[in-house]
Amino acid sequence: MTTGSGYSTPGLTTGATGNGYATPGQGGSTSGDGYGTPGQGGSTSGDGYGTPDQGGAPSGDGYGTPDGDDPDGDDNDGTSDFDSISKIKLSLKKAIKSSGKKGKELIGTDSSDTIVSGKGVDTMTGKDGADYFVYKQKNNFGKKKADKVSDFEIDDGDKIVIKGKSFLKGNKKEATFAEAKNKKQAKKLAKQDVDFIYEKKSGKLYFNSNGDKKGFGDQGGFFGIVEGSPELSADDINLI
Repeated sequence: MTTGSGYSTPGLTTGATGNGYATPGQGGSTSGDGYGTPGQGGSTSGDGYGTPDQGGAPSGDGYGTPDGDDPDGDDNDGTSDFDSISKIKLSLKKAIKSSGKKGKELIGTDSSDTIVSGKGVDTMTGKDGADYFVYKQKNNFGKKKADKVSDFEIDDGDKIVIKGKSFLKGNKKEATFAEAKNKKQAKKLAKQDVDFIYEKKSGKLYFNSNGDKKGFGDQGGFFGIVEGSPELSADDINLI
């Protein structure tokens, strides 16, 4: 054995650059630290504990979660994903309508109905069938003017229908929609360029009239309530 250490361990020839403790030095695992754990030559940019540093999860924080991202997977509280609301053709000639300034209870039949809210605080009840609940009044915002939908059933094919000319500027064929978990998130969404916001916790529908500015604008705000707070998506809402 060439150049042994006296402990029956390799020296310079058997194990290159042995350290006398039967553990590899620089000639063992690449850039070893003398404890059988890899250094820079082990896992990429190792920290000496067998865990990756910069070579782990991208921009990791040491806990397996990436920096700058929401652990729930919805960056910025879900305030960046907007869906499109499509425009449809819907006749209101045979619709159940409200008249006058006082609120009314508008009740449908056991078939599919189109129910149109008016100037007062109306409550729209569709009963059975695929019903269309139509919001068409201009500037009908706030607690004293917002109309209610009492029995929105997604499985029945019910739809919230919004008259575009009463809300949107110009002749837009589409609008954007986002769902907020609560009022705090709805306020964050109001600072972005989204047209309609549904607050899941309260069932409130908002129109954002001022784009990405703070608040909902002078011609926007809370205009409807969907009782029961169902899960709503852009597929459940249409423009006419």
